[in-house]
Amino acid sequence: MFMRLLAAAMACLFVSGSRSTAFAQAPAGALPSGRQKAVEPTLQIVNSVVRPWIEKYQPPGTIVVVHREGATEFFPFGEANRARRMAVTPDSIFELASITKVFATTSLAIEVERGRMRLDDPVDKYLPLLREGGDIRHVTLEQLATHSSSLPRTPGAHPRGPWNHRLVMEWLVHWKAAYPPGTKSLYSNLALGVLGNAIAAEERQPLQEVWDRQFLHPLEMQSTFFEIPERAAGRLVQGYGANGHPVERTMSNSGWPAGGRLCSSGRDMGKFLAANLGQVPNHPLIVGAMQFAQKPYFKASETMMQGLAWQRVHLHGELVIDKNGGLEGTATYIGMNPGRHLGVVVMANRGKSQATGVGRALLTALAGVTPNDEPPVPEDELDAENQ
Repeated sequence: MFMRLLAAAMACLFVSGSRSTAFAQAPAGALPSGRQKAVEPTLQIVNSVVRPWIEKYQPPGTIVVVHREGATEFFPFGEANRARRMAVTPDSIFELASITKVFATTSLAIEVERGRMRLDDPVDKYLPLLREGGDIRHVTLEQLATHSSSLPRTPGAHPRGPWNHRLVMEWLVHWKAAYPPGTKSLYSNLALGVLGNAIAAEERQPLQEVWDRQFLHPLEMQSTFFEIPERAAGRLVQGYGANGHPVERTMSNSGWPAGGRLCSSGRDMGKFLAANLGQVPNHPLIVGAMQFAQKPYFKASETMMQGLAWQRVHLHGELVIDKNGGLEGTATYIGMNPGRHLGVVVMANRGKSQATGVGRALLTALAGVTPNDEPPVPEDELDAENQ
């Protein structure tokens, strides 16, 4: 039944280029007229990689975004909401989960480029409450951004209810580091959340307003939010757990939103992807900051260098810079092959869907690289999916 619905409803193909934008709806496998030479190879590759993954993991709805040869293409599959029989489109809004972190480090890089913050600044320079603490006073912004601060993934459950900014600050004052900061990779949602708090404090604005001004609005990203406004609520996809049952949007990350609470559409993520690939010449500060964030800063493992939240790995001999995310009702991936000016985004509304695997397979296929017999993705590169 699922595959019949998928075959009937999937693959509205949307293509946008730097000079013009064309919209066409087509059944699975069909091509909009006048674009066969430009679109057919990408559509065929996406279908060959994504369809088997959908059959295996059964996400109700998925959006795939490809930036290739200077154009951004959108490939929607399935349903954003089963009960409402609402199809996925490029404007459907998904939870980004840990992809939020590369938005936080883009913001940090802009602050650094403008001379307002430095990577080696201690975090308590921006969050004065932390000056009452111990080990937290030795943590720098760079360590927060590279998962080398020694902060844990989260502070655990709070006995008095949901975490908020004040409770997180109180917890950090009493925190004892398991390792000296800057010596070991330890994936941390909390660390990027604290980084976001530091940026908001420096700018004296809520983080949403900071990011709107810094890069979301300049890049015309109008559907990227921490909290969904009423005008966009109808486009938020329904998340489903690994068992296929609907799940509510999580509140567990509300105390550190920059660590994983952002939501965005496929259309907005296409713009974010193009900018990270250096394909938006009208915004040199933003592009420069994004390139700064993608640089290697910390050796996380034998196979991965850590950028500012970005992962840097070699896939079949080619450099890939990527980030993944996962929550109970979402699985996400953004990845780039900078040498080929190629990038992909995958967002699915089902948890534990292994978006990293299909995203990397898609990058490899689009690059025309013959895969080697390589081991599975190392666990440390899947930390963001294993929420």
